[in-house]
Amino acid sequence: QSQHLEQFVKNQIAGSHTLNCDKELECGHYCNGSVNDDECLPCLKSECVDKNEHITLGKHEDDWCDICVSAGLGMMPCVQLDCKHIFHEECLLRIL
Repeated sequence: QSQHLEQFVKNQIAGSHTLNCDKELECGHYCNGSVNDDECLPCLKSECVDKNEHITLGKHEDDWCDICVSAGLGMMPCVQLDCKHIFHEECLLRIL
């Protein structure tokens, strides 16, 4: 099981995953993960994704979450699994 997924579930159980991360990434954009994540997500801004598509499987902030298929990844805190797929954390928790 993914380390990130395990941490995500632990934080959800503890009720600590509710706010967007406020950390600034090296590129100057803000992280789109959750405030209590140990590691920040890769940048989801199009210009950053285009430089390193393999890091996010080409997904950027305007791509819809593949679970809810109703809102962009940039609209809510997200989690990235070890396989590099990115989902809204709320959506992932709902299907676990």
